[in-house]
Amino acid sequence: LPSILPILEEPLRVKAERYLARQGCEMRLNASIVGAEPGKVLLKDGSVVETDTFIWTCGVKGSSFAAGLGLKTGERSRGRIVVDAEMRCPDHPFVYVVGDNAFFLENGKPVPQIVEGAHQTAEVAAKNIIADIAGGERHAFKSSFHGFMVSLGGRYCVANACGIKSSGFIAL
Repeated sequence: LPSILPILEEPLRVKAERYLARQGCEMRLNASIVGAEPGKVLLKDGSVVETDTFIWTCGVKGSSFAAGLGLKTGERSRGRIVVDAEMRCPDHPFVYVVGDNAFFLENGKPVPQIVEGAHQTAEVAAKNIIADIAGGERHAFKSSFHGFMVSLGGRYCVANACGIKSSGFIAL
């Protein structure tokens, strides 16, 4: 990816990058990893990073089982199944997908693969399954996340909790 921590707003990402750089971390952005061996990491461009410590923050992807079901996955979905706002597969209206396996764009951004996202997508799907069976009002997904916090060691953090953006020790 072109930046770290895409779940956070740019000012918090910048603070996190600056902190990690001050700690001596080298970040490789837009660098695809194709393999790893003891003491080295292999990049798609052919370069090799020699290291004793390797931290790969590539994010979460959908399960290989779900990806193998033959349902539509998106280009940016990382193996997750594309759903509409009602958590239904577009090509199969009675197939619902929730949590880490659901790929839904809300305001142009994928719903994050976090506990709150799983709970909220499941609630929408459950209400719509009831509507399928008993009739009644259908529900569309609208996220309501409390925020995100990323710890970058024991004394530094970046956070957006309940709309309050903070960094450093206070964010912990």
